[in-house]
Amino acid sequence: MNYNVIVPPGFMLMGTRFAIKHLHETRSIAIDPANQYRYPGEEIDEQALADEYDAAVADLMSRPAGSGDGSPDGLLVHLPAWIMFARESDGYFVDCRSGEQHGCVMRQGAYGGWGSPAWPSVAALWEETADVLAAIGTDDEPDWVPTSVGEWRFPGAWWHPER
Repeated sequence: MNYNVIVPPGFMLMGTRFAIKHLHETRSIAIDPANQYRYPGEEIDEQALADEYDAAVADLMSRPAGSGDGSPDGLLVHLPAWIMFARESDGYFVDCRSGEQHGCVMRQGAYGGWGSPAWPSVAALWEETADVLAAIGTDDEPDWVPTSVGEWRFPGAWWHPER
């Protein structure tokens, strides 16, 4: 059975191992001096980068579930209270921080940053996914479909997995 139908077309489910790896790799990438802009000859304090990242995570963890990062450029971070479950270049996660929107589904961009919740729950995501798929005719093979969060693109292999 193809379990990818429970997430938007084009996204792949993430296993627990990958989600945990993503949590740790995101921090490593964010604090790596090689990924920081600097002027020639300028030294970067690696401990200061780590402290800055950890302070940003602590601040974001103190905000209620469903809160965006508030960064105009996006912040490359993965909070411990997120359960990442699907990705392509962007990623979907369940926000398990406390608050009224606990359990909402949010989308993080490929280079960080996230806004408001895409769905109030995983069940709402699945319901919309099921509705979108059920509305596609048996002979239709759309490249994309409109949804409440924008367009979902279908990879070519979706319709012809044997190719």
